[in-house]
Amino acid sequence: MRFPKKLIVIPFLFLLFLYLLYTIHQDVKEQTINKFNDQQMLLAKQASKSIEKLFISFRHEVSYLTTIDDIINLTANGRALLESYYHHANNTIKAITRVSAEGKILYTFPHNDNVLGTDISFQPHVAQLLETKQPVVSDVFRAVQNYQAIAYHIPVFKNGEFDGSLAVLIPFDLIAQDYLETIRISENGYAWLISENGVEIYCPVPGHIGKNVYFTSSDFPSVLEVCKKMMKGEQGIGNYYYNAVAKLSGKPQLKQCAYYPIKLENTFWSICINTPEKEILATMTSLNTKLFILIAVFLVGGILYSYSFLKASLVLKEAKKRLFAENALRNSEKRFRELADLLPLIIFETDSNRKLTYLNNKAAEIIGYTMSDVDKGLIIETIIAKNDHKKLQDFLNSVLDSKDELPREFVALKKDQKSFPVIIYCNLILKNDQPIGVRGIILDISERKKHEIELEKSEEQFRNYVNNAPDGLIVCDPRGQIKDVNPAFCFNTGYTREELLTLNILNLIPQHEKKTVKQFQNALINSRRATSDFTYIKKDGSQGYWTADMVQLSDNRFLGFVKDITERKLLEDQFRQAQKMEAIGHLAGGIAHDFNNLLTVINGYSEMILNFKKKDNLDENMQQILKAGQRAEALTRQLLAYSRKQLLQPKILNINHLLADVEQMLNRLIGEHIHLEIRYGKDISNIKADPGQLQQVILNLVVNSRDAMPNGGSLKIETENISVEKVSENTPGLKTGKFVLIKLSDTGFGMDKTTLNQIFDPFFTTKTEGKGTGLGLSTVYGIIKQSGGFIFVESTPNKGTLFKIYLKSVKDDLPTPSIVQPFNDKNTGEKHIFVIEDDRAVRDLTVKILTDYGFKATSAANGREAFELQHYFEKVDLLLTDVIMPGESGTDIARKIKEKFPDLPVLFMSGYSGETITQRGILDRTTHFIQKPYSPAKLLQKITEVLEAVKKA
Repeated sequence: MRFPKKLIVIPFLFLLFLYLLYTIHQDVKEQTINKFNDQQMLLAKQASKSIEKLFISFRHEVSYLTTIDDIINLTANGRALLESYYHHANNTIKAITRVSAEGKILYTFPHNDNVLGTDISFQPHVAQLLETKQPVVSDVFRAVQNYQAIAYHIPVFKNGEFDGSLAVLIPFDLIAQDYLETIRISENGYAWLISENGVEIYCPVPGHIGKNVYFTSSDFPSVLEVCKKMMKGEQGIGNYYYNAVAKLSGKPQLKQCAYYPIKLENTFWSICINTPEKEILATMTSLNTKLFILIAVFLVGGILYSYSFLKASLVLKEAKKRLFAENALRNSEKRFRELADLLPLIIFETDSNRKLTYLNNKAAEIIGYTMSDVDKGLIIETIIAKNDHKKLQDFLNSVLDSKDELPREFVALKKDQKSFPVIIYCNLILKNDQPIGVRGIILDISERKKHEIELEKSEEQFRNYVNNAPDGLIVCDPRGQIKDVNPAFCFNTGYTREELLTLNILNLIPQHEKKTVKQFQNALINSRRATSDFTYIKKDGSQGYWTADMVQLSDNRFLGFVKDITERKLLEDQFRQAQKMEAIGHLAGGIAHDFNNLLTVINGYSEMILNFKKKDNLDENMQQILKAGQRAEALTRQLLAYSRKQLLQPKILNINHLLADVEQMLNRLIGEHIHLEIRYGKDISNIKADPGQLQQVILNLVVNSRDAMPNGGSLKIETENISVEKVSENTPGLKTGKFVLIKLSDTGFGMDKTTLNQIFDPFFTTKTEGKGTGLGLSTVYGIIKQSGGFIFVESTPNKGTLFKIYLKSVKDDLPTPSIVQPFNDKNTGEKHIFVIEDDRAVRDLTVKILTDYGFKATSAANGREAFELQHYFEKVDLLLTDVIMPGESGTDIARKIKEKFPDLPVLFMSGYSGETITQRGILDRTTHFIQKPYSPAKLLQKITEVLEAVKKA
């Protein structure tokens, strides 16, 4: 039997057919895998963008919190703000934590006292934060609160200095559940996530999370090849062999994957979505079956008729291509629908006329519309508020024209007409490269809007704090140009905000402060913060004082906190001057005490010698000694007056009467070349002062004015009643009330500011050597202060000087003049004086004065000697005792003596000032007292007064 030659071609045709079928199969397989990988890449991108948006949202919210001072300083209000933020975001965060600059936990909410103070600086992300002082996102780690989390740290800066961070702990299961676990294209497909360093952040394979891929996948080189690309931040499609998920002991499965980076603050993650290839190709099972049937048919048909076989094969090829394309499209659409229904947001499609063609199942839950509504002809404007219709139409038209694909905000409407804010993302749907509609997602942003409103309220509250701050705030650029100020700064300078924004900070600084400003700028540039005090110029030209604390916010902005310390500066200057004068006053009082004892002896004996000796050369020498002693006594009294230590004898007096008494003497004192004018105020109130000391004040001021006008001039003295209701800058320390004002002005040389600052200093004088001691004005100052008054001076070089003396007015009437009876020498022999004085020279002088003038005198050096002679006290008429002595004081001795002799009058004497012994509680102001040094005449006069007072009583 001949083998038909025609059949020889059948094996060749069969092999050709098998090759064609294989080619078709491979082509379809490749297209199926590519389309599937495209879908996996789309899901990876969507998951990446969603996670990035989640962290961007955290960054905006937490970054704002780090600018609030209460949170920076962790005050009670700051803790409350953190707790409030946690409650608003507790569905997305596990905790919010404040970390110190050393990496220790300062505060966390929810509260966990066990973790406070825990040092977490060893954690890699915290170490990176402390080093870079930039925002950081951690890998998955077990927090000290004992749960798996991702930490997002935002640095905190306090006054420009790094002060730790504010961190939110994001539970990883939130990211896993919302963005990763829902990604499942096939039965065994899944997503996994690694960090930049290869640490597995998420993986459904047990035991993988938190471990490095080089450890978990060391047996799978193809997995590591994909991981290397992911760790470089690349995106792409690949495949690898792996079998750990199913824990297979056989050959690893080939998996198709798509990977895409997730860009974060300091790092990036990379997401990989994979599916076993056999599951991808499962959709081709029916096609394979049909192919095998066709092969059988072909074999039968080929045997019968080769031509028919060849023709049928060509037809079959085209049919299978169309069948595969349709099948792949249906499967792709099915997978898209399944994925869209899983996402927690609205996914829609419209045609070119804005008619909805698709809504996912989530839309029914969110807005109430379903596919049945879509099938009835629902347009997209129906689910958008009417006011936004035009905006929506423009947006969709722009997308259709491929001009704008940026998301926009709208107000959406639910089926029950309730509105809520949304963001719509859109892109084109193309068919044969022609736009046929749009596809997009609608994202509910109600929570975000709520947070934005809360942030706006917080910002408004912060602005209110700034506007109501008692101290000035200023923002300027590196050149000093003012960019912003608060109301307190405007109030201090006198400028409006608009005026200040046109000025440079240097316009407010006087020339002599430029060097200080330069040093301040250098410190600010070098350290990013500087503090200093400045003099500044107000709008009205007056000067004030600032203490400024400035920090550098950025390369182009500096923030300054400015406090006006003008009043404090004035008070500090006054306090320093008062301290200086008080210290010298104590010195003067001490010198005067010791000097007084010596002067008592010198002047006393000199006066006695002159009174009882004949005039000869010795008398002339003694007169010189007496004059020297009297000058020393005057100097001592000036020291006491300056130090406000002498015992004044204030009386009710009228200043007009006192000036009238000395007017003639003042005219002789100043000379004819100076015109003196005294203007007596009308109905001048009375004052209470020591008339002798007040006369000394007038004389000292007049002498100073005379010396300031050597070539003549005019001197004017005025008196007036004045009521002080408000203290001005020119009269610091002056109290409110009613005063008698004495003004003394001249047309002399005047004084500059430096001289004015020292004018009341003791021993300071502008006169040439030998023309003054420098105690005149310091004495004036001491007398006025001791009298409860105030003195101020104003002067301008070459324009004269004005002194103002304020003395408190009193309502008391002037006393009736009393006549003191002179001492009667004839009766002295009947008076017995007992003298107690520890200084032998003073004691001997006192006894000699008394006996020379006819008194009987008995003396003792201390209390012990006095008590040994107490039998004399029955006949003693007066006890004269020193106050301060070694051992018992004179007051204690007098008290014991008066216990036995209560009617015995006592006259106290002391070289210390009356003020000093009164302040020590030794004497009161009603006690009879004589100040050393005293002359014989003064001692006898005082004894006479005491004896006369006893006699009248």
